[in-house]
Amino acid sequence: MLFKEENFKDLQPGTTYKEVKFMYEFIKKHKLKKGLEIGHRQGWSTIWLSKALEENNGTLYTIDIKNWKNFRENIEIAKVNPIDFIGNTQRKDGINFIEENKPYDFIFIDGNHSYGGFNNDWLISKKTINDNGYIFIHDIKGAGGVDKGIERFCKEKLSFLIPVKETTEEFFKDKPPFTRLGYVREIDIP
Repeated sequence: MLFKEENFKDLQPGTTYKEVKFMYEFIKKHKLKKGLEIGHRQGWSTIWLSKALEENNGTLYTIDIKNWKNFRENIEIAKVNPIDFIGNTQRKDGINFIEENKPYDFIFIDGNHSYGGFNNDWLISKKTINDNGYIFIHDIKGAGGVDKGIERFCKEKLSFLIPVKETTEEFFKDKPPFTRLGYVREIDIP
């Protein structure tokens, strides 16, 4: 295991080990060099994405609306160097940060889980992804706004989302296991 949760300070990961490991291996396999992470919390996914990109001689850009406690410390523990920005993807400062550093080979959306927030993150991702790049979406099930956004795109015949079956887990005792991570390839986005 590359990183263990217990080695980091007050880590409350929103992504599971299976999810971050899959993305790490995906970035390595496809030799991706430039990534954007929308929403980083205390940095669990950031350290995995950043590590994979740095091993490919690349860079991770990350944005979050909040300066989360222990984010910087966890990044230092992992010895990775993402370029992070505290800002909102729905405001000029955040949009400028994303657009100034485009295009990206890889985007991971795990920010605002409201319908409007997800829709905004999706639209800016579509505009800034590299040709043949990949957009990963977290919480494709179980997060109301993201669920509704994906539902809308599927109704528009944009049913191009590929669930990552390798990350399926049991999240609730009273519900069957499900997948929260999916991705699309830019070439498949109409």
